[in-house]
Amino acid sequence: MSQLFELRISPEIEEISCMEPAGGWSSNNTFRIKLKCGNCKDDTKFLPLCMEKVTKSPSCNAHIIHKCRCKNVGTVQIVSLLHGHLTKNGHIRIMKLECKKMEPVDVAFDFQWQAYDKNGNLSDEFEFTAGVSPRFNVAQNMTTQQPQVTGLRGYFEVMDG
Repeated sequence: MSQLFELRISPEIEEISCMEPAGGWSSNNTFRIKLKCGNCKDDTKFLPLCMEKVTKSPSCNAHIIHKCRCKNVGTVQIVSLLHGHLTKNGHIRIMKLECKKMEPVDVAFDFQWQAYDKNGNLSDEFEFTAGVSPRFNVAQNMTTQQPQVTGLRGYFEVMDG
């Protein structure tokens, strides 16, 4: 049996409309996710999940295949990229994952990000860490407030269907 999960970012933002990996969604950036075995409940180490695999081979059967010490074999497949647009409740949707016999429990981002302010201006690249805000090289009169991103946290939401 498989379960759908959505990877989301929950930032505290001001004047930001979208976030994306530097270089865009088709770049060679790698997310690292930690999985929990559906059988013995052990956590894996962080495993790489490369976005480039999705854009170059979207029909791939699995983007991660992991065999747990209990011999359970689980898979993770990226179903779709959601392109980082801000939702009404302040979350940024990144991708949908289909997981079989494993459940994602943590995520790490080892690459630079960029953000768009509400006027469509692109930020300089920034790290996905708490307390770091993107820098926008725009004239002060273009926005009433300098865009801010703080409190970044990645998490997985269970999806229906």
